[in-house]
Amino acid sequence: MITTILIIGLILLIVRTVVNDVRSSNPLEQQEKDETVLVGKFTPQTLAKYNGSDNPRIFIAVKGRVFDVTQGKTFYGPGGPYANFAGRDASRGLALNSFEESCLTPLDQPIDDLHGLTKEELESLDNWEDHFENKYKVTPPTQVQLISLTNFMSYRGRGRGGFRNTTGPRQGDIDQFAAANSFPVQITGWTGATVEECVKFISRKCRISVLNATSDAAGVMHGYVKSQKDADDLVNWSGVKFAGQSLRISKDFSGQGGTNTAIEAITMFLQSRYNPGMKMLNLASVSQDPNLRAKGFFGSVNTGSKFFPALMKVASDLKLDVETIDLSGNDLSDLSAISTMAPTFPKLRNLSLQNNNFKSLKVFDPWKHKLSFLREIILTQNPMIDNHTNPADRASINAELMRLFPRLIVLNGDIIRNEQTLVANLTFPFEAPEPMFFSDDDIRNMSTNFITNFYNLWDSNRNELLVLYQNESQFSMQVDSAHPHITDSAQGTDFGYYLPNSRNLARVSSAKIRQSRVATGPANIAKFFAQLPRTRHELIQKPHLYSMESFRFPQLNGIMMTLHGTFEETAAPDITDQANGAVPKNRFHYQKNKKIALSPKSFDRTFIVIPGPNGSMIVASDLLLIRPPGGNEAWTPTPSTPGSATPTPTPTPTQTPTPSGPTPADLPAEIKANLNPVQQELLVKVLLETKLNLQYGILLCEQSSWDYQQCTVNFKNSVGSLPREAYQV
Repeated sequence: MITTILIIGLILLIVRTVVNDVRSSNPLEQQEKDETVLVGKFTPQTLAKYNGSDNPRIFIAVKGRVFDVTQGKTFYGPGGPYANFAGRDASRGLALNSFEESCLTPLDQPIDDLHGLTKEELESLDNWEDHFENKYKVTPPTQVQLISLTNFMSYRGRGRGGFRNTTGPRQGDIDQFAAANSFPVQITGWTGATVEECVKFISRKCRISVLNATSDAAGVMHGYVKSQKDADDLVNWSGVKFAGQSLRISKDFSGQGGTNTAIEAITMFLQSRYNPGMKMLNLASVSQDPNLRAKGFFGSVNTGSKFFPALMKVASDLKLDVETIDLSGNDLSDLSAISTMAPTFPKLRNLSLQNNNFKSLKVFDPWKHKLSFLREIILTQNPMIDNHTNPADRASINAELMRLFPRLIVLNGDIIRNEQTLVANLTFPFEAPEPMFFSDDDIRNMSTNFITNFYNLWDSNRNELLVLYQNESQFSMQVDSAHPHITDSAQGTDFGYYLPNSRNLARVSSAKIRQSRVATGPANIAKFFAQLPRTRHELIQKPHLYSMESFRFPQLNGIMMTLHGTFEETAAPDITDQANGAVPKNRFHYQKNKKIALSPKSFDRTFIVIPGPNGSMIVASDLLLIRPPGGNEAWTPTPSTPGSATPTPTPTPTQTPTPSGPTPADLPAEIKANLNPVQQELLVKVLLETKLNLQYGILLCEQSSWDYQQCTVNFKNSVGSLPREAYQV
């Protein structure tokens, strides 16, 4: 008996030791002795500890999911380029391609719901999420490699990755808003209680909801029901006893009625507040507008919160030309109600947000890069201004606003930036744009003939183009959904047919995937061609939609041609299996039969063509970039007089004045010592034309092999990404 007891005790001791060993091997329990982190749950505070400094593990959150990126500590660890993301929710920063601290939600605030991001920015974030899924594989939960971020809010039912695109008012919201204000009723005999008590009584007794109820000076309650049937049924309850009186209920014929009542009321309001001469829209204290209040728009918090999105939708439909908006006195504390103002009025120059309740500059992040023409803003009588009287705090606010709005000149009536210098820095450092450039007449003739014949076959029979490609020829395609585009394009752009083969190096980091998306040789190129939609390019019918530059490419004794423009998609690709198989349905499943919408798109295509046998041409390299519709304003010459239908004539070289400025003699001695006279002349010319400072000017020349034409091309390709300090002060 004693032996049996000893054996049992020994077994229990062994089991306990094993359990303790297992527990101590759990990295979360070992590293979080003072605070248990449950598998599957993180808060911003507990996530913050996994930053590579406080804890050797590195976690980041993307769209509500936590990834263990410790193996990428070179990038995400201390000192790495993405170190700001370590231990934080990186979603907004990845969507905006920004590593700045301002894109990170403070640890004591709710998780970023990505409100205000555009469709293109959300697509960019989807690509990042795919990148993390591919690189940091899903493993068992004990490895803490993929865990839901469950703090403050639920992400269930909000689309791919749990988020909902809130960049603009959905038509369903507008319809719902209109329907809630469609069938007006009026009620008397309720004055023995409050409006709210009467509405609750009707809901309880009659089973009908009266929405947006308000009362007028005569004691008549005005409200709305959702349908004609509800209105008829409610009238039948007229005479019911409430608070010792009989309610008298009737249809309110003083209103307009019908499903468009709300839209019509908003339209009338906008027309009354819009000054076309000043291009000004007065939206000050809208909740106090007597006509809107009479219509019941602000009868409840629910309808009040939907008013501004509905107003922006109607304003967009009216296509008002607005440069100035007054939003003062609306008790706004964030941009959730007016987030769509930026895409609705992208050329806004003056904005008053005076007398609201903005407490932090972070609320303006959804407008970053969206109000590029904003010149003046008024923020007085807001806590963010009134609570910061220290000059250092005010200077910090000024700097942040100038970063958010690159053309901001006036803040609260004070000039914070030199407008003349700003305009000079933002002026394109070249002469008036011309749609075509050719280095000489021979190049012009060869290039125009090649492009015309190529696109005739591209739109009709791509297989006939394969004779231009040899075994060493290469073709690749990339999608750039974040490229500057027309802000008021209606439906958005679906890149579903292109994304499976897109080789955007800013999105695809795997060397293996990058290599697989380069087609080499006619057979592979033919497969790629067949996976692209059929198209129509109107080069002959609408040449103004296209721009081309072409010059000699001495490295291969060939020609480099780049064509920019727009095309129409006319049919789905001949091969669609791969595209359809890559359309995301939700986080873990894919929808194979989703129909991808055909739509207009813009493109840039660069060919390097070399001479072949018997005077033929060989395409050595073919690079295609697909982007949202961007129009042709970038290369459309400005007419010499307003209303002139003829383009501005091209000035002759002999009439071009010689720019004044530095000469080679003005270059520093240490620079001249390392450059020959020809290079010195070229450097000075580049500095004059690009306005780059000396350091960046030399860098541009060196990367262009001291070739002037290549300098011009490289500068045009990189001008959008150069930092401010790259230019001369």
